[in-house]
Amino acid sequence: MKLVSYGRVLLDKSDSKICFSNDGQETGLICLRGTCVVSVDGDSFTMKRNDALYVPKGLLMSIHTEQTVDLLECSAPVDGLYPLQFVAAENVEGDEKLHFVVGIDGARREISILLGSNIQAGRLIVGITRSLPGNWTSWPPHEHAAMLEEIYVYVDMPSPAFGCNLFIQMRSAQHRLRLFAKVTRYCCLLATIPMSRCQGRA
Repeated sequence: MKLVSYGRVLLDKSDSKICFSNDGQETGLICLRGTCVVSVDGDSFTMKRNDALYVPKGLLMSIHTEQTVDLLECSAPVDGLYPLQFVAAENVEGDEKLHFVVGIDGARREISILLGSNIQAGRLIVGITRSLPGNWTSWPPHEHAAMLEEIYVYVDMPSPAFGCNLFIQMRSAQHRLRLFAKVTRYCCLLATIPMSRCQGRA
């Protein structure tokens, strides 16, 4: 990875507050579980599951919880300056351009774009992909390396569920897989075991 960074903020009653700055980097915070209050530049936002917050570069963030919280933090260097923006999960779920189902039988998944066309940002695009039980989440095989760096974070997978992400570098310009999906150069596949649901964020 050259540009995108990933981290987690895990807080509970015994360690309930953290402060940090994002010099030179725009930052996206996604609440994976729990609740917290994020304060940035005099504004405060109560975040709950699947809420998102876009924080422009060069600001101090303070995160506090009364119980427990698990936040995904992603960031990337950026030249421009964009506004501080909060995205409530229910606003994404109610917008068909940000929340939709794609794929065919055996490869159906639910997409929620938390930070995308709905905000002003320099580099970050953050979303959630939820697979249906036993479905591929990236079929047909594809990749976005020509224009995007991607990080996949797997969450909400109780035992014995697991995800498997395959990254294949092709030796020639085109290959055909057993299911006859045409791929070029690289491909990325993710599947879940039957009866499990995989939820990933990127």
